Amino acid sequence: MLYGGYPKPVLTEDKEEKIHQLKEIYTSYIEKDIKNFLKIENVPKFNKQKEITKSPKIYFQDPGLRNFSVKDFRILELREDKSKLVELAILSEIVKNLSILQEVFLLEDPE
Repeated sequence: MLYGGYPKPVLTEDKEEKIHQLKEIYTSYIEKDIKNFLKIENVPKFNKQKEITKSPKIYFQDPGLRNFSVKDFRILELREDKSKLVELAILSEIVKNLSILQEVFLLEDPE
């Protein structure tokens, strides 16, 4: 649940190298995809609180990328967001077991 399931981080023994591999994946795919999808010109200046709270709930499919995005690789017992990681693990298992024609519709918490 800390470093996800991408092959390079999984096969790397060193913790710092795992994080470096995740940074490469995150920079290559996530930042570029978000910039293109949301039509954001300057990603570092993007106000995530205002913009993302108005959007539907978005899940990472890989916990390693999620942990990289929040800059937290502490063990589960020390995390304030452990319920989010468990939620992500459950969603990942559901998605893995869907056929190609099925879809998952997730409702946001009423909080």
